[in-house]
Amino acid sequence: MGFIFCYMETLRSVRLGVLLLLLQVLSSSFAELTPCINGFDSEVFIFKVHRPHLHRGRKLGRVLFNNCAGRGYNIYSSTDQHFQVDVDGTVELKTQLTLHQVQEFSVHAWDSEGKRYTASVRVENHHHAQQEETKNMNINVLKLWRQKRRCMLIPPLSVPENQKRPFPKLIAVVSVDDL
Repeated sequence: MGFIFCYMETLRSVRLGVLLLLLQVLSSSFAELTPCINGFDSEVFIFKVHRPHLHRGRKLGRVLFNNCAGRGYNIYSSTDQHFQVDVDGTVELKTQLTLHQVQEFSVHAWDSEGKRYTASVRVENHHHAQQEETKNMNINVLKLWRQKRRCMLIPPLSVPENQKRPFPKLIAVVSVDDL
């Protein structure tokens, strides 16, 4: 009996090992089906700030660049002298800046073969963006009539306690007077 139990455990372990091996082979084949493509994750990156006055060194966000060479860093450049992009893609201010309107600029990145990729970056004041959106939208305003005041006249109620039939009995009539 002990031999059969040991044999069953070994068989179960072999099945588990084969299953894990199949899963590993299938997952690697699926990974090969999706090729790596160099470039930015998006064509436009939008960073929203809550204040119009931005100080030097403030980090606004990150631009994400896929580099199939496997490097953890990339070389970036900005077309606006107020902004710099670190090797990890973090966009930060080089100089103090006051946002009067939406600030747009481009960020360039190079892959391992030297090909240049470009993405647009928009920095906008969160409050200004909301105001511009409401200005551009046609808002339908529902105008309600002014509510009228009414006076309800309720007569005194008089109902005997043990009265029989007819039911339902009309007790009172409420009248409404418009003022």
